[in-house]
Amino acid sequence: MAQRLELSLEHLVRYHEDGNDLLFRIVTRDELWVHHFTPEAKVSRMEWKNQPSPVRKQFKTTPSAYKVLLTVFWDAQGVLLLDFLEGPPPSHIPISQLARQQTRDKASPEKKADG
Repeated sequence: MAQRLELSLEHLVRYHEDGNDLLFRIVTRDELWVHHFTPEAKVSRMEWKNQPSPVRKQFKTTPSAYKVLLTVFWDAQGVLLLDFLEGPPPSHIPISQLARQQTRDKASPEKKADG
């Protein structure tokens, strides 16, 4: 918290010295994990139907467990760079993988160490 306060005061002093020119030299970065999926377009789902034919069932599109890390750099004039890193977050363990591991652990007898 103290470091943020120091940095904010430093920026305030520089702003009083340099004015709006300082704002055009600041570059900001932000990161966000987003679900990776491509929903089917509504137009591609449309079909010609005869009167008696059943209506096609619509399924809700759900995001997959696969994620993409989006990193954005921008300044006062707009976005400078968009970067995408594909894959799961470092702390992410897919539930299916965790379930398989637990099943294996329960199925295999525990080996006891000789005392």
